[in-house]
Amino acid sequence: MSYSKAVILGRVGKIEMKYTEAGMAIANISVASSEKRKDKDEITHWHNTVVFGKQAENCEKYLEVGQQVLVDGNLGYDKWDDSEGKTQYKTRVIVNNIQFLGDKKSNTEAKKETKEEPAW
Repeated sequence: MSYSKAVILGRVGKIEMKYTEAGMAIANISVASSEKRKDKDEITHWHNTVVFGKQAENCEKYLEVGQQVLVDGNLGYDKWDDSEGKTQYKTRVIVNNIQFLGDKKSNTEAKKETKEEPAW
């Protein structure tokens, strides 16, 4: 048996909603986490997460860019061949539970501090 687990405490960068033909909500949410190193400035890591069903609907309704969240889920991998025939991989966190943290005041301040997400 094998198992992969991810827990991320960070801030929301982007929320993209879509729905399946059957009407199930899917939210793709980028989450930024930071770390400080002794020899370098603060480093920001961007995590791709995917949320399904009612939780995804709640994310669309209540989450804001810059809001702090706690994400708990399993690691998932996408694999595809690009236009040049090279195999590409993308790691995502398949969310089991997402908790919305902070109040509106702290979210507004965080929006001012959150750096732009890379275009990838």
